[in-house]
Amino acid sequence: MLLGLLCSSSLTFYYLGILQHLQFPLSQAMMELHIHSGCIVLITGIHERTFIAIKPDGVQRRLVGEIIRRFEQKGFKLIGMKILQVWQGLDVVKITRAMMGETNPADSAPGTIRGDFCVEVGRNVIHGSDSVASAVREISLWFQPEELICWNDCTADWIYE
Repeated sequence: MLLGLLCSSSLTFYYLGILQHLQFPLSQAMMELHIHSGCIVLITGIHERTFIAIKPDGVQRRLVGEIIRRFEQKGFKLIGMKILQVWQGLDVVKITRAMMGETNPADSAPGTIRGDFCVEVGRNVIHGSDSVASAVREISLWFQPEELICWNDCTADWIYE
């Protein structure tokens, strides 16, 4: 299991429960690092990832397909799913948060998932990471690295410059 945490001007990685420090300026952190399987370890740019969980009320209301459809149509790449989902793409955390709408559905705009399908905070159908650091932590809680599929999306050239 790999977890990256931002620490001021350096990055600290925890790998398989063993503390290993890889210290370098954050400007260098923008470079992609790979593990031997070809999956990206430090995830930035179009490789940024977020954790999405469709909550029980979303499943009961049969909104899973609609929610997945919205993220697919936005151009994000689904790389892990157990009803919990890991999406990858440029600014995926910020954009998926906007697509979900505000935590309080009453404050959510029409066209957002919560604005279209929710009425109460306690039944707001979806959870999404609120930062890249949270996404790294949440993904590592639910997915082993080998459970995330690294694949080339032929539409990426049509979405990203």
